[in-house]
Amino acid sequence: MKQHIDILIKNANIIDAKQKTIKKGNVAIECNKIVEYDLNKEYIIDDELNGEGYYVSPGWIDAHTHIFYECTESGLPADVSLIPMGVTTTIDGGSCGYGNWKTFKKNIVDNSILNVYYSINVSPSGQITERYPENIDPRCYILEEYKKIMQEDSKYSRGLKLRYGTEVVEKFGNNVLDEVIELANKLGCFLTVHVTNPPCEMEEIINKMRAGDIVCHIYQGKRSTILDENNIVKKAIFKAQKRGVFFDSADARINHSYAIIRPAIEQGFKPDIISTDLTYASMFRNMLGITSSIV
Repeated sequence: MKQHIDILIKNANIIDAKQKTIKKGNVAIECNKIVEYDLNKEYIIDDELNGEGYYVSPGWIDAHTHIFYECTESGLPADVSLIPMGVTTTIDGGSCGYGNWKTFKKNIVDNSILNVYYSINVSPSGQITERYPENIDPRCYILEEYKKIMQEDSKYSRGLKLRYGTEVVEKFGNNVLDEVIELANKLGCFLTVHVTNPPCEMEEIINKMRAGDIVCHIYQGKRSTILDENNIVKKAIFKAQKRGVFFDSADARINHSYAIIRPAIEQGFKPDIISTDLTYASMFRNMLGITSSIV
């Protein structure tokens, strides 16, 4: 009996991420799974595609997006926006807090074709709008609320998110980061920190980061950056990367500067993670007129 194949992609350039190779070959799919294809056998094939000149790869991971669609101003519709780009897994970068987590979990995490992971914003309401900063007052950090989320949804919740920009933290003081790190320690989770337009020197932030924590928008060019006054990558950056801190490009169009990117890469400092920080405003739209860097 001939074996059945739903889809056969022939003569494609196949990216093998594990082997770090690109080889020409065929990909056979049956019941949504890749199956072995033998050129010496005959098959019943429903749909045959010519992959000449195209690439076939595992699904991409976008490690920083904002997808709390119709509940936050910046949220984009994840499935229709990301899957056509080849993205099959994403991590939402703190769109929701413990106050609106149930809606995010029900409508986005549990109702998407994509694999959706997420960081919980330390602000109880998350990032509702780009018109004003979220409330990150440490007096609102209720340990049991964050713990409940991480216990109930341990598979998809990936820790905490803090936007440590001047416009967000200035009225709460520079001890906010310390408070959030203490909270993360109590929860036993990792922390993602947004560092665009920081309220202090970049080294002060980086030196506090723990192994496994993520620093996003590493090529930002507002106020203190990863470069010193001589355009040299600060030693604290390399030290942090060596001890296990992850650095995410998360450019978002408005959170990166080529004046920082070029010398940093020339000096050997490259991101551990390359993500988009896509929002509703930046997906298939130009960013002219958008003055906020809330994302």
